[in-house]
Order: sequence, then structure tokens, then C-alpha cells
Amino acid sequence: MPAHNWSDDVDENGIKTVTEIKTNENGEKVKVTKKIQLKTQTKQVNHAVAERRKWKKFGACKGFPSGPDSESTTIGERVMLKLSLNAKDLEEPEEDPTKKLSANAKIVCRICKGDHWTTKCPFKDTYQPSNEIAAKVEAKDVKGGNKYVPPSKRGGAGDKPAGRERDDSNSIRISNLSEETTDSDVRELLRKCGPTQRVFVAKDHSTGLCKGYAFITFFSQDAAEHAIKSLNGYGFDNLILKVDWAQRDRN
Repeated sequence: MPAHNWSDDVDENGIKTVTEIKTNENGEKVKVTKKIQLKTQTKQVNHAVAERRKWKKFGACKGFPSGPDSESTTIGERVMLKLSLNAKDLEEPEEDPTKKLSANAKIVCRICKGDHWTTKCPFKDTYQPSNEIAAKVEAKDVKGGNKYVPPSKRGGAGDKPAGRERDDSNSIRISNLSEETTDSDVRELLRKCGPTQRVFVAKDHSTGLCKGYAFITFFSQDAAEHAIKSLNGYGFDNLILKVDWAQRDRN
């Protein structure tokens, strides 16, 4: 162990001289003199922190003076944490392009001309868009060429209906529904008119609330007519309902 000789002399400028005698690598004793500038700095700390510094050290550090010790404590670089003021802007989700499209342009179904996407139309399995039907008829006329085509085969008249198609002549449309309307509410509203085959309430994709209209298919045309006569102009949930046939070209 090297011998230490500490000097307690402090001059008027607050400089303390410390003399230390060490043994170098060659086994020779050398004298090392250090001058330390002493300054008194007053710092206000939390009361709990000040009390914690008075605790007696234990374990391997038992008997050591208060404060960090080079033999047991490594003091690292002080790192300051800075929070960005624009953190919320960096975490904003990307805007849905369908919402931007719906805000700039009116959505019109190509099948029933309603204000919803064609893929969400309740009649997409029954009807085809008018432009697709016209294109098929035109293609068949061109394919025939100069050949004689019987009237029964012209314009697809002889084609058999697809197996998935169903008769929606018994379907009605109810408009001016409130946002809180559900499928169960519509079924309960039409319970006295007759048994329903299908109930579709159009809902908003983001909120899940009713968009104000619904399509209903009855098992019989009489039940559909009874529903139109009974509920058209009927007050439901503080709103006046408008009920009509779902097929707009129907007389």
C-alpha cells in the first residue's frame, strides 16, 4: 500500500496542497504534490434525498464515507432527456383514402343508385350494373354478325337465369331512419306487416351507426305493400319515415 501524506494547509485563496508518496514501477518512491482549489457551493435538494444520503452504508461498502466511492461506484456521463413537442404529429395515423374520396365526391351505387359502394349493395347478387348488361348485349350482337339469330335468342332473351338470382320484387326501402337504428329495431317495426326474408341496415364504416336507410325483403308482395301503406309517413324515433319500393323503376 502506498503511503499517503495529506496536508491540511489551505492558503488565503482557498488552494489546498496535497502531498502523496507513491512507489513507481521500478520500486522507487516518488513524491506527488497536488494543488486543489476548494470552493463552497450551496445546492438545494429534496428533503427525502438529503435524508437518504445520511444512511449508513452496508455490505461491501460498510464503513465507507458518505457519497460515491471510486472503489464501489462508477459515475457515468449525465444524460439529459428531451421530449419532442411534435411527438403527437409523428404518431398520427395515415388518413384513409376512402374517407377523402367520399368527402370530395358523392358515392353512387351502380346497381341500385343508392349512396353506398357498389360492393356493399344488398342487391349485388340479384342485379347487375346497367352498363355491364348493355355491354353483354352489345357483345352478343357483334358475335352474331350476319348470321340469322332467332328472336328468342336476341339480347340474351334465351339465357337461363343464374342460380344465385332471386326475386326482389317484394323488397322495400325505408329512409329517414335515426343513427341508433339497428336490425332488431327494423324487424320489430315490421313485425305486424308480415314475415321478412332479409333485413339490411346501411351502416357507416367508421362509426358503425345507421346511415339513415334500410332495405327489407318480404316473403310475399302483399306484406310489402302493407308495410308501405302502414309505415310511409309514420313517426319512428322522432323522425318521419319514408317507405317505397326498392326498385326505383317500378310503377
